[in-house]
Amino acid sequence: MSDPDIGHPAKRREDRRFLTGTGRYLDDVVLAREAHAVFVRSPHAHAEIAAIDKADALDAPGVLGIFTGADLEAAGIGPIPPVATLKNRDGSPQAVPPRSSLAVARVRHVGDPVAVVVAETLAAAREAAETVYVDYEALPAVVDLDQAIAPDAPVLWDEAPGNLCLDWETGNAEATEAGFAKADHVVQLDITTPRIAANPIETRGAIAEFDAGTARYTLHVSSQGVHHIQRMLAQDVLRIPQTDLRVITPDVGGGFGTKIYVYPEYAALLHAAKTVGRPVKWISARTESFMSDAPARDHKTRCELALDKDGRFLALRAATRANIGAYLSNYGAYIPTMAGVSVLTGLYDLSAVHCEVRCLFTNTVPVDAYRGAGKPEALFVLERLVDTAARELGVSPAEIRRRNLVSEEALPYTTALGYIFDSGAFGGNLDMALGCADWDGFAERNAAARANGLRRGFGIAGYFENTASYQEEQAKIHVSMDGRFSVFIGTQSNGQGHETSFAQIIARELDVPLDHIRLIQGDTDMAEHGQGTGGSRSLVMGGAAVRAASRKIADKAKRIAAHLLEAAETDIDMTDGRFEIAGTDRSVTFQEIVSAAYRPASLPPGMEPGLVELGTGMPTECSFPNGFHICEVEIDPATGHTRICRYTVTDDFGNMINPMIVEGQVRGGAAQGIGEALMELCVYEEGSGQLQTGSFMDYCMPRADDLSDIDITFNGTPCLTNPLGVKGCGEAGAVAAPVAVINAIVDALAEDGVRHIDMPATPEKVWRALRNKAL
Repeated sequence: MSDPDIGHPAKRREDRRFLTGTGRYLDDVVLAREAHAVFVRSPHAHAEIAAIDKADALDAPGVLGIFTGADLEAAGIGPIPPVATLKNRDGSPQAVPPRSSLAVARVRHVGDPVAVVVAETLAAAREAAETVYVDYEALPAVVDLDQAIAPDAPVLWDEAPGNLCLDWETGNAEATEAGFAKADHVVQLDITTPRIAANPIETRGAIAEFDAGTARYTLHVSSQGVHHIQRMLAQDVLRIPQTDLRVITPDVGGGFGTKIYVYPEYAALLHAAKTVGRPVKWISARTESFMSDAPARDHKTRCELALDKDGRFLALRAATRANIGAYLSNYGAYIPTMAGVSVLTGLYDLSAVHCEVRCLFTNTVPVDAYRGAGKPEALFVLERLVDTAARELGVSPAEIRRRNLVSEEALPYTTALGYIFDSGAFGGNLDMALGCADWDGFAERNAAARANGLRRGFGIAGYFENTASYQEEQAKIHVSMDGRFSVFIGTQSNGQGHETSFAQIIARELDVPLDHIRLIQGDTDMAEHGQGTGGSRSLVMGGAAVRAASRKIADKAKRIAAHLLEAAETDIDMTDGRFEIAGTDRSVTFQEIVSAAYRPASLPPGMEPGLVELGTGMPTECSFPNGFHICEVEIDPATGHTRICRYTVTDDFGNMINPMIVEGQVRGGAAQGIGEALMELCVYEEGSGQLQTGSFMDYCMPRADDLSDIDITFNGTPCLTNPLGVKGCGEAGAVAAPVAVINAIVDALAEDGVRHIDMPATPEKVWRALRNKAL
């Protein structure tokens, strides 16, 4: 069966319901006797809570209950811990202050939840929330990294003097210093990576239930994986057995990292549902999302690259300050350190790296991973240094990269930070991207633009990611008596096409039609184990689990076929959906095997009836997706407006299950990265800490006419560390795009004396850079 084969661009099976409006998202879930919740949120960035008066609100029509942090503490509900904690460079543990589901005694950012109002209708809950009186005593606030380390800065936590959460380092400081000591040229840049918001089209939300008869909670939630939320909420927050909490996720309208986490609202809603004896529903408004969803980035870095006289890289060092917000989100301090810094070597033969990161608390929304999880920031630092070095040395940006790329002959290659590249054709990828982008014709296009009073620039960015190496994934395949397949798995599609890709793996292994395969995800009662979707892991780990379960099904089917045909199992071949004795015309169909599987009398002695198998995708070494993005821009110096003229991508994702789905992932990621480079920015007012970009009126999102067409080519080399030979593709576009765009803009402005420009490169910023030469 050729159509569903691995490598075929089969149409996404899930798209019919999405395009016809029959998908079932969280807000489409309506439970009997459902009540509605509205959260009372702090209008202050930093304040003591002197008192909370609920009396008037409790008397409002339709109100069923109002709950505060004190109520949750009295019920034994604990704080939300971080998943990953690290040690300071001196070996001491990082600061881990508590994060309550509802603020107790003090609020620490605008939007910090203080109380939750539950009422018969959403309108009633909103009106009552307006009458909850909170007596605040305002405190000085700090929102900026420079402010946070000032000697007189307000301190958010006693546990974190100087607002320092973590002082971390990695790499070889001694070797790095030696590299700089012998350098013929050193390039230095100060880089600010701005805070951005994920903004999935479907906002966060949850519906909480409590069954008094079974003493069991159920949480319906828009998420990127139900099992992580179940484990953390049950064990650490609610402090109940994990099996006493069921978590269900329906269709999800985008996640991009921000829906991985356990947020404060979830435990508060579960407590409210138990107390009022009704299901309780909360769907975040967009402005509420800006004040409560985990944003990303927000770094300031001083970085340096040492080179010899031939332009070869000797060493790199970087010192970063990372804003992690008012509390530790689940992976808050891990993202700018272990997650992001891992790619700081890029694809280059760079023998010495040293990086230090200081994570700082501020009176802003807690920061966590967003598509790329720290890697876009790290690659931005590296690739800006590389482009700057090329310009200062008088070498083309293509040539300086070519001189320093890890060669295929050097594979397997261990980077200066300990990662082992198992496969890749980095030089070939660069050449392919340059050819597709018509690098040779750029000079002519540039001359034509300048003749028209415009500036034109060409930006290159190489990238790699280390993806999908952590924690096993399981998949259970159940073949029913009618030959239909149900696949139960703990990954969670947020739009990535899992229903199609996983089905293609089964179709390849068992030669069955795609439309006979159904994916069941997002329910802790249906799939007992899972790690969710994040870090571009779903296909590498989940796909391996599906493949393993499929092969177990095939093995059992062969044993049954051998028994039915009275042949040796080793003589059975599977061809075109039939199991036949090799070299004969004797065979049985897969459906006949399925029917026999449910008749104990038809099975070999000792075989359990049924056709159900569990497969596991075991942790492996990382996969390393890699490639090059090339952006070409045209800038109007009179207005500062940047137009993307061409955008070219060459990627190595190893073996691809469905190239069409992969291409869609790259396009979406690149669009988000372009948005980050040109327009997206979270802004807090200095002093008050008020969020000034709390809606789409103020926070600019990329639109179709902000982009050019994106020309994508693939040059895959199979990954050697996982059974499918695949490399994670979900985040690659967002990792490389920001720096490709900025490199192109700086290239366009270089003759005007502009050496660097920080994101977002808005028209005003570009216009000012052309006039000031110092931005």
